[in-house]
Amino acid sequence: MSRPKRVKIENEMLSEPKMYSDEDIKQFLNNFQNETGVKFYKHVLNEIFTATVKTKIFFLSTLILLLTEKIENFPEDAKDFFAEISTLDKEKYIYQITFLIRELSKEIDDFNFDD
Repeated sequence: MSRPKRVKIENEMLSEPKMYSDEDIKQFLNNFQNETGVKFYKHVLNEIFTATVKTKIFFLSTLILLLTEKIENFPEDAKDFFAEISTLDKEKYIYQITFLIRELSKEIDDFNFDD
């Protein structure tokens, strides 16, 4: 997929709120991997998409923490990998991930992280 088309899809995702399917989120994560070079283990992605909405939200939230370098015990080489992503791209991904979290949270009637 060429870059202009990928950007169009991302802009469409941000401008047209809707309930996003697992396929939409997989496409976002594939774009994220292709654009940043960050790779997810296939079994991890499979587990995420057979998990609950809260697990998906947790995974996406973890990506935000990695992008903002807020995880203290994360391996140094992995921190360096995320550090190579430009600040502008980090902001873009954080915005997109936050948007996905917001949309996913609509699937939970009483959105509560305590349980």
